[in-house]
Amino acid sequence: MASKAKVKLTRVEVIARELEEDIFLGRLKPQSKLDETELARRFKASRTPVREALYHLASAGLVEIRPRQAAVVASLTLRRLLELIAIMAHLEDLAARLAAVHMTDAEIAQLEKIHKTCAASAAKGDSSGYYASSKQFHELIYLGSRNQSLAEMAHNIRNRIFPYLRNQLNIGDRLARSIDEHERVFKAIKARDAEAAAKLMREHVIQQGEVFSNFISALPSADTMVALA
Repeated sequence: MASKAKVKLTRVEVIARELEEDIFLGRLKPQSKLDETELARRFKASRTPVREALYHLASAGLVEIRPRQAAVVASLTLRRLLELIAIMAHLEDLAARLAAVHMTDAEIAQLEKIHKTCAASAAKGDSSGYYASSKQFHELIYLGSRNQSLAEMAHNIRNRIFPYLRNQLNIGDRLARSIDEHERVFKAIKARDAEAAAKLMREHVIQQGEVFSNFISALPSADTMVALA
C-alpha cells in the first residue's frame, strides 16, 4: 500500500508551483517580465533555484526564456489556443472516463464537496472563487484517473490555456451553465458511468472553447496574440 506521507518539496519546486499558480490565476499575465533578482528577493532564495524554476516552467510552455533578457510569461496565438483546447477536450475526456472507474468513494465525496464550493461561488456571481475551485475539481479528476502521465499532460495544458478561458465565465449565463456541466460530470462519475462521464467532460471543455472563440471573433486574424483582461 502506497504511503500517504506528505512529500517535502524542494526549493525549486516551491518556487515553480507558486509562479505556476500566479500564472493560472492571472496574477502574472502574458509577457509579464520575470526578473530573477526580484524573484530571488520575493522567495528569499538565491538566483540559482529561481533560474531552475523558470526553466522548469519553460519546459511546460508557461514561460519564455530569451538570451540576455528577462524571462516572460508565455503568450498564445488564437490559433495555438484553439489547438490546445481541442487536445484538452480529449485529455479531459479520458481522465473522466478513467476516474469513473478508479476513483475511491472518499475521492468522489471530496469531488462533491469541491463541486458544492464551486456552486456556492457561482450563486454569488464570484467567478474568481469559482475559477479557483474549478481547478481543484478538474485536478481531483486527473488524480482519480490513476494515470500519472495523463494527469501531468492535462495539468500542463490546463495551466497554459485556462488563464485565457476564465474570461468566458463572465459572458452571459456562462457561469451558471458551467456549474450545470460540472454537476452532470460529477453525477456520471458518482454513478460509475465511464462513457457518460467522458462525453460530458469533453462537451464541457469544447463549450468553453466555443464561447471564448465567439467572444474574440472580432480579432483581425487567428495569429493575433490573445490578450487577457
